Amino acid sequence: LIRNKMSDEDFYKMVTETRERHERFDRAIGWAMYVTDLEPLAAELETRFEMGRTSLIRNAARLKESISLLNGTVRQRILAEERLEEAGEYAVPLLLGSLQNSSDAQTARRVRDMLTQIGRDAVVPLSVALPHLDNNSKLVVIKTLGDIRYPHSAPAIVSVFQDENEPPAVKKAASQALARIGVDETINLSDLLTVVANQYFDGIDSVIISPVGDLNLHWYWHPQNNLDMLDVPQEIYGDVMAMTHASNALSINPKNEIAMGLFVAANLRRDRKLAGKNDLVHGDLPYSPAFYATVFGPHVAQMVLDRALALEDTALALEAITALSETAGAESLLSGEKPMIRAMYYPDRRVQYESALTLASTLPKKPFTGSYRVVPLLASAVR
Repeated sequence: LIRNKMSDEDFYKMVTETRERHERFDRAIGWAMYVTDLEPLAAELETRFEMGRTSLIRNAARLKESISLLNGTVRQRILAEERLEEAGEYAVPLLLGSLQNSSDAQTARRVRDMLTQIGRDAVVPLSVALPHLDNNSKLVVIKTLGDIRYPHSAPAIVSVFQDENEPPAVKKAASQALARIGVDETINLSDLLTVVANQYFDGIDSVIISPVGDLNLHWYWHPQNNLDMLDVPQEIYGDVMAMTHASNALSINPKNEIAMGLFVAANLRRDRKLAGKNDLVHGDLPYSPAFYATVFGPHVAQMVLDRALALEDTALALEAITALSETAGAESLLSGEKPMIRAMYYPDRRVQYESALTLASTLPKKPFTGSYRVVPLLASAVR
């Protein structure tokens, strides 16, 4: 197989031609990975398989052909549905284009059925496109999102419902879709966006799309190209999306402190995970992650520390403590849930030392609950 001159796409199609062959390939590769002499060969074949899959999924000409086959014979429709479902979110822009360029009711129904079949992978691109579509396309997309029933589509639908400029038919469809999803149509949009941002930050399965070739997609609306996408490294996808939704929440309510905390925490973690890679979405922010950790004030930094302690994210906890050491006063450190004091009991010694140093420099002579821990920790740090 390695010596064969077939393209990666042809290799992928050959392996997946039958379910039995695909299962045999997966089993053989899995076994070979445990054999020293075979492991490099198995890894090369697996790479070729993934590259072929990625190339086919992102092949626009093949996707356009598949969409045209939706109106063909039963066999052609089955083939088209298999291809488009495998392409997932990559197929959505072309399906939307087909919907907007056709006034045929049958085409609209088949596009809607196909988008519903794609399911979760279609939610984000459809949500991004929704505000920019004509009224007829909005109706189809809203009904489709209602059929898919993933809650992270709710902010886009709520935004349409609460827009006074939308026609009654669109608002009615939005109300019905929200009822199917189980979201109150009068909910505060900033709060709802914050909930979704939190889901991305926590890596909830319902919002995290499976990557293709170690890349996820960030969708945006381009005035010329319409629905467009940027590649995002798999390891930072959740943080990038959390930052996007938190930013949108703050644009509606600049005083949303929970959204501020999420933005800061996701930004710090994203920057750490990038490890030199380029972020095409938030890589051009005007200030460093450390700046954002301090500019929102000690209350937000304490929220970040509280989240880091709960997640047992040692690196994030240390970054939050650094921000607090530069901005926090005595009153802020002893207010609320007091995460800085709890940090002295955290399993990692570095977190214990840094929290003790911050408390000692901010409150050198003031007693507080847990203050008996400070001097022993400082002594241990010296030793």
